[in-house]
Amino acid sequence: MNREQRERFRDTHLRFQYDLLHYLPRSSSTAPLAGLYLKKFYNATKRYQLQLPAQIVQADAKFCGQCGIVRVAHHNLLVSKQQGSSGQPSNRLLYTCRQCGREASFNLGEDPPLESPKTAESDSTKVSAQAGKVQKSAGSSAKERAKKRKQNSLSNLLSRKNAEQKNRTSGSGSSNILSLEDFMQQ
Repeated sequence: MNREQRERFRDTHLRFQYDLLHYLPRSSSTAPLAGLYLKKFYNATKRYQLQLPAQIVQADAKFCGQCGIVRVAHHNLLVSKQQGSSGQPSNRLLYTCRQCGREASFNLGEDPPLESPKTAESDSTKVSAQAGKVQKSAGSSAKERAKKRKQNSLSNLLSRKNAEQKNRTSGSGSSNILSLEDFMQQ
């Protein structure tokens, strides 16, 4: 396979695995396989050296940290407001997985992190500039939220990774031999 075919295969392979994770909660007979498919998806992203957004990677954010099933409220997840000390209501939600019984609590006032950790310094400056634009307007419009969702989609992450790899290979020439200058630049 040439490079383009490999990239296309990788993209379709990861998209298939990610879609499969979201299909599993609908079928109760395949729910025990969710953890296996989630692990396969994470291993594939490691193999292709992709960095996923924090919403996907965190143990109890989108997927159950124990059984790996996608959390869907009132389907496979019980959501309740946690009681504080002396019976006072608190600002915490308690998520209970119906599949395995794992409980996780989240602050209501806490926003999820917007960006994932970056490897290259130039990438972090580009992303921080984009994040700064997004954070300027506290009440962002629906158009801006849709644009942000599109930027953080899996296919967009894959295309950014492809562009980075192409830039690295074109910038370093056709040879794959490392020199002292390569180490000094990093």
